[in-house]
Amino acid sequence: MFLALVVLFLPVFDFFALGVAAPVVQHDLTGGSRGAELVPASFSFGYAAGLLAGGVLGDRFGARRLIAAGACGYLAACVVCASAPTAAVLLGGRLVQGVSAAAMVAQGFVLIWRGGSRAYPLMAATLGAAAACGQLLGGLPVGWRWLFLVEIAVGLLIVCRLPDGGPVAGNRVDAAGVVLGVLLPLSVLGPLAWLRLAGGTAWVLAAAIAVVPLGWGYHRRLRVMAGRRRRLVFAGWRPLLAAAGTGGVYAGQAVLILVVSLRPDPPGLFFYGVSFALVSLMGPRLPSRSWVAGPALAGAGLALLYASADPRIPLVLCGAAMGLTLPALTAAALAGSAPGAVSRAAGTLATMQQFAAAAALTAVGLLLDHGRI
Repeated sequence: MFLALVVLFLPVFDFFALGVAAPVVQHDLTGGSRGAELVPASFSFGYAAGLLAGGVLGDRFGARRLIAAGACGYLAACVVCASAPTAAVLLGGRLVQGVSAAAMVAQGFVLIWRGGSRAYPLMAATLGAAAACGQLLGGLPVGWRWLFLVEIAVGLLIVCRLPDGGPVAGNRVDAAGVVLGVLLPLSVLGPLAWLRLAGGTAWVLAAAIAVVPLGWGYHRRLRVMAGRRRRLVFAGWRPLLAAAGTGGVYAGQAVLILVVSLRPDPPGLFFYGVSFALVSLMGPRLPSRSWVAGPALAGAGLALLYASADPRIPLVLCGAAMGLTLPALTAAALAGSAPGAVSRAAGTLATMQQFAAAAALTAVGLLLDHGRI
């Protein structure tokens, strides 16, 4: 359980800490602030690209081996980033960080699934705490390179806490499935990132049509790996809807981050992270259906944040909505994974979250650019 929580803590901490420190990083390495968004974006790109492949490999090699490989790659990338002399070296290291984190996170969800119902509130509380810690440490005026030293310490903790090797599936590695698992998210997230970061026109989204043949090919490879089993990833439509619901939750979080960043004096997301963590821990003591109030609470928080001068109460409301909703939906999605496909289900779950967040950021960004909202 502890290992799973540390694994899931790391990428969220990185996203929020380096998101805060990105302008300082870019200024130190290039002398200007232009392109600062590439610091967190390069990590997110590698992270999204590796989730499906990490799920496929996790079902073949087991959680321990994938976490060990991901932790070693992450540690090496942190060393590169901490000593990066140029922006290009830093962005390359961030890309490797993202891919390595993806290999670990899919397996972290598997360990959470093994922990049973009590694990999901702890998981969500850890994500909220990671957001709050990232906001605090990323904003400290002591230089940005030390943030990677913090991540190295966390990575070493992961290596030291690796469990004994578990059972490993006997089927061979499906190289085609792994490649398609990387290309499939890139076919959507690549055009979205280009549109959002490079200021391209909407026709760039036409490139996402490649998702159709890639998705068909990935589905065919899953059929081959599943053999005679009818269910490939999720064992029904309810866990699939729950996984899609977590995507909606992450889309709301992405919009929240965007709206906060547009304020004249961005307040940071510390109150959001603290509320997220506390409400997640309170979840087992709340009525079992309380999670249905999450979307309304999130909508009220976003509307109030957009209109209010004081961001603290809206951030608390949005964090509470995340703490109510995410544990319940994640539990429903992973509990409904197909037999022998928990790691693939976890990778698919996390990929859907990345898809939804990227699409929401792009759509709201375009509406803001054209003065529609």
